[in-house]
Amino acid sequence: MVDTEEVKHDAQTEQQHPLYSPLVEQWENAVAAIQNLQPRVAFVKPRGAKATQIRTERVQPYRVQLNEVDALESQLARIHSVTTSNLNKTLYESNSMNARVQFVDWENMPQRLDKTLADDSRLG
Repeated sequence: MVDTEEVKHDAQTEQQHPLYSPLVEQWENAVAAIQNLQPRVAFVKPRGAKATQIRTERVQPYRVQLNEVDALESQLARIHSVTTSNLNKTLYESNSMNARVQFVDWENMPQRLDKTLADDSRLG
């Protein structure tokens, strides 16, 4: 994406130095590339690694009859103890406590889980 050693123009004579590509210009190009991604294209950046451009798999349209959708909704409502009238509501609307969503860094989950288990063992 951004390369501090990218050469814009090579030296024309032995006395000249190469002209390096301005970082501001590189950042603008990088931001434009991210903003203009094609559908099903994304950048993924794991911690400690470079960003990689990926393309997601194409998912074919799933054709289903309305009575099958109704049957599935009823089955899921029974499994999750939710009334069918709450199925089309958002989690926030259907949750009486209106709890906030907590974001968790999945890469730190093993350490957090170890700490939680250690804390629980001290309490019990």
